[in-house]
Amino acid sequence: MPAITSLSPTKLTAGSATFTLTISGSGFTSASIVAVGGTAEATTYVSATQLTAAIPASQCTSGAMRPVVVATGTSSSTPISLEIDNPSPVIAAMVST
Repeated sequence: MPAITSLSPTKLTAGSATFTLTISGSGFTSASIVAVGGTAEATTYVSATQLTAAIPASQCTSGAMRPVVVATGTSSSTPISLEIDNPSPVIAAMVST
């Protein structure tokens, strides 16, 4: 049964470009698939303890906690959250009245 111990990165800012998510854990095989927010992503098997997944920018459009799950056959890991933060507000100008 696959198990996730960590993600890298663990969080990012909404509006980020496509990125590679590294998943560390155990029980991974070449048939393992990474799903983020319920969507299966292109997954690369690195080893029995590491996978990478290409996460498209469309998964990072707004702040949320996205569950990451690894599925191998009929077994799935316990979800771990990927934190997507909304960007900090920026003051563009100040007008005195």
